[in-house]
Amino acid sequence: MIASTTSAAYHDIFTLTFVTGRSIGVGAYVARLSTRVIQHQDAPLLLMSATALNMILGREVYSNNSQIGGPKV
Repeated sequence: MIASTTSAAYHDIFTLTFVTGRSIGVGAYVARLSTRVIQHQDAPLLLMSATALNMILGREVYSNNSQIGGPKV
């Protein structure tokens, strides 16, 4: 419901998301639906965690979540 409302509002008004903590999955998706995102340095936005990605890949590729969803990515 939040994703649907945020997506609809994107075309009507300026939407802003301020990410203050780790957001994984739907939380990261909803943030991306906003017009702009302000992301705290220690608050990665991840569709999937580094641990889960390493399991899928079958080897240790990522050592932390900041490598795949930190503010520098």
